[in-house]
Formats: sequence, C-alpha cells, structure tokens
Amino acid sequence: LSTLAHEINKAIYDVSGGSRLSPTFLGCFNLPLGVLAYINAGGPPAIFRDSDGTRVLGHVTMPLGLFTHLTFEPAIQAFEPDARMLLVTKGVLEAQRGREQFGVERVTAVLENISAGSASDLCDIALEDANEFRKPPWYSKERLPFGKRQQVEDLTAVALVRSK
Repeated sequence: LSTLAHEINKAIYDVSGGSRLSPTFLGCFNLPLGVLAYINAGGPPAIFRDSDGTRVLGHVTMPLGLFTHLTFEPAIQAFEPDARMLLVTKGVLEAQRGREQFGVERVTAVLENISAGSASDLCDIALEDANEFRKPPWYSKERLPFGKRQQVEDLTAVALVRSK
C-alpha cells in the first residue's frame, strides 16, 4: 500500500507538471484476517463502528500530489464481525442548510443508528440524509423560480461492512 501511494503520488505530480492537491483514501482489506490497511492522505475521515463504539479513524497524512518524495505508511484497523466503516466525500460533510453543515456528527449518527444491513444500504441512507439535509425549506427564497441557485458539491459514500 505504501508503494502504491508513492507511485500514485509521483504520477499525479508528473502528469500535472507540479504540485496538485489530491486528497485520497487508499485501502486494502484482507478478507481472511478481517484487517484493513489504509492510508488517508488528506481526505475526510472515515467513521468506524464496532462493539467498542463509533469513532473517527485517525492517521490522516499529507495529501497526495504535493511533494515527490513523501512516504506514506498505512494504518491498520481490525474488523470484527458486524464492524462497519463509512467514508464520505467533502460534499456530504459540507452539505448546508442555511449556515449549518451536515458534518461528521451527522455521518457518525447515521452509522450509530444502523445496526444491520449491507454496505450499499449504509451508503444509500447516508446520501439520502445528506441530500435531505441540504434541501431548502418550502418558505426559502432559494425555492423561488428566479432565486439564486447554489453550486452543490457531489455526494459520494463508500462503506465496508464485515458480515459474520
């Protein structure tokens, strides 16, 4: 994984002709062992839930594409049966309603409130919640036909669920 991150980093730098900020999450899951090796290179934090509770996975490093000679060391996370991880894009975290953002707390709540289901179900619920959150209320001036529309970020989610 370290070698892959280094090669991707160098390719981004070479193709762009210099520095290019590229937040990235790389992961490799060992199915027989139930272990995830991951590198979060400047991206949004992954949220993880197991029998010990729900928490943000740490170990965020420098984003890819900035420097040619960076090294990246993966972190390791064991997945017990029924453990789950949810990773969302910045667009989900920064989905806004007025001045309030969806944020890590609401993503964490999605993961805490879902005790069963597939990775696809988890992604669907997280994206539906973020999309619903960012919809303006019926009385908002943004709903007027001549109102100013805000540019919205993409909403993307990736989940990993270890079944029994």
